[in-house]
Amino acid sequence: MSALLNVSVYSEGIASEVVRCVAEGQSLPVTCRQPGFPTLEQVSRWRRRHDRFNEELTEAEEVRAEHLVQEALDIADDNTNDVTTYITKNGREVETLDYEHVARSKLRIVARQWQASRLNRQKYGDRQQVDVNARVLNINMSDEDLDKKLNAMNARLLDIVNP
Repeated sequence: MSALLNVSVYSEGIASEVVRCVAEGQSLPVTCRQPGFPTLEQVSRWRRRHDRFNEELTEAEEVRAEHLVQEALDIADDNTNDVTTYITKNGREVETLDYEHVARSKLRIVARQWQASRLNRQKYGDRQQVDVNARVLNINMSDEDLDKKLNAMNARLLDIVNP
């Protein structure tokens, strides 16, 4: 019955609502489960067929990644319930670290970090990309000219390293 409530035909208005929900921090699966919204399969099809929608949804996912990172920071900063108090047999009040709560908080942080790294790989992904810009030396030089050029470059590099 819920499939009847979902939208199958692309609509700019519904596409904008999907983008808005994701940009506000809601996951795409949760968004797609709402009545009147397309299924995940339909959104995937819309992404392939509508470049503008794909670009807007990609940007919304990057914004969602920012929400997730902020949530992770909030969880890390919140030490509520990290310590529990109990009464010993002697009637003495003792505070102890609640390892289960701390472990659960860590799990919540890691889950958000992982999701953020998938939504915005460039900013939060595990891989790093190195951009290299290099000028190609003119190889049509004599060996003597090439040696002079390499010596000059070596001298400049030494000046930079050892000012």
